[in-house]
Parts: sequence; C-alpha cells; structure tokens
Amino acid sequence: MKYVRQFVIIMLFTFLGEVLKALLPFPVPASIYGLLALLIALETKLLPLASVRDVGEFFVEIMPKNVHKATSLEKLLKYLDMDVKDLIACGDGFNDLTMIDYAGVGVAMGNAQQIVKDHADYITLTNDEDGLVPVIEKFILNL
Repeated sequence: MKYVRQFVIIMLFTFLGEVLKALLPFPVPASIYGLLALLIALETKLLPLASVRDVGEFFVEIMPKNVHKATSLEKLLKYLDMDVKDLIACGDGFNDLTMIDYAGVGVAMGNAQQIVKDHADYITLTNDEDGLVPVIEKFILNL
C-alpha cells in the first residue's frame, strides 16, 4: 500500500506540473518541477537518501545521494582498467557537471547552460550541429 500511495503522489505532482504548463502563458521553469520533486521526496521520506536537482528547463533529476555521472564513469574506468586522463565527457546540463569536472577532458556542448561551459575544458558546437564530430576529430583522431 505504501508504494501505491507514493505512486499516486508522484502522479498527482506530475499532473499538477502539466496543468501549470497548460494554464500559464509562459514556460514553467524547472524550479517549479524542482519544488514538486522536493515535495515528493519529503512526502516519501526520501530526502535523507536522495538528491533533487534541476537539470534543465523542464527536467528534474532525483538520484540516490552520492550517485552521479562521475561516480558511474569512475566505476566504468576501473572496470576497463583505464585512466581518467583518457576520459572525454561531453554534456550540456547541470547533471553533467560532475562528469565534466571529473574527466580528463570535459566538453560542453554549444547549447549547454553557461555554468556547464564555465566548467568545461573545451566548448564544441551544439547538439543540432553535430558537436561531437569536432570533439572526436580534435581529441581522438588528432586532426
């Protein structure tokens, strides 16, 4: 029954977010979704176990504490017996900051939020402009 209640709460907040988007004459900022996600976390007693982050204009990420893209890459590198200096990480959102900071070469896409660009070692073209191509040419193929 506990999980049914949590699911109903999550669906309610999702519905409320969609209603806000439909009723307001401007885009609903991610902070609204962040607030809704925080309320969900409080209601479900996840707050001590989870981190809630805005990751874009309309997205919120709820993850277990101390789990982020850098920790995943760290485990992958260990498994592959590779050094972090050989890792290139590309991203465009707040949730990419940890891996961009962690990687040997942190790359921000041209459409990235400014804070992501500020943390990056290199800024490439946007996603729509095939921004990974120059990264591969520069850092892997050495062209």
